[in-house]
Amino acid sequence: MFHVKQETYLYDIIVKTGLVEQDNLEKLITHFRLFKEWSSIINLTGLTDLKDIAESLYLDSIVSSAKIASIIPEVKCIHDVGSGAGFPGLILPLFYQDTTKFFLYESRRKRANFLKSAIREMGLSNVKVLQERVIKSMFVSDMVTSRAALSFESWIDLGSTLVNEGGHVIAYSNADSDNDLEDVTSFLKLYKKIDYELPMSRKKRAVYMFTRM
Repeated sequence: MFHVKQETYLYDIIVKTGLVEQDNLEKLITHFRLFKEWSSIINLTGLTDLKDIAESLYLDSIVSSAKIASIIPEVKCIHDVGSGAGFPGLILPLFYQDTTKFFLYESRRKRANFLKSAIREMGLSNVKVLQERVIKSMFVSDMVTSRAALSFESWIDLGSTLVNEGGHVIAYSNADSDNDLEDVTSFLKLYKKIDYELPMSRKKRAVYMFTRM
């Protein structure tokens, strides 16, 4: 699945973004080593090509996480739903202070175990995994994210019930959409849309940041 010098390859392209500090670079490489190891046992992703994994998983999560943290830097608690292999659930904490608490929800036991192992090896003391399936109004948070567990519309519907007043629902999109989402639900208002491109392929991506009214 991975060719020789894969860690050096990933390290170099992450460095080129200029977004990750040295100690967090090491944490990302630690995650990648575990990702390789566990991927030989369980299916963590449908991607098999190293370049696709580097860009669509690591770089996409790094760029979007940096942008989210720059716009909303002060958050007490963030929940990530359907965390899978940790994109962005294990990437976003690298852009926040240790005082921000992260809760990663992953209902599949093997993937939850991978996340727990990665958290331990990466030294992320402010991140906890819960092996549970999230339902509406299950908890109240300052911010909720979900990258690929649900469709865009289904996630907005669910996410709107999981944040407190003034809290943020983060939704990721692969499409270059100009749709008017101001009134996507009666509870949410579009706070900001972040458009960006993936560094290697120049594919367009977007992050929608909604606020609970």
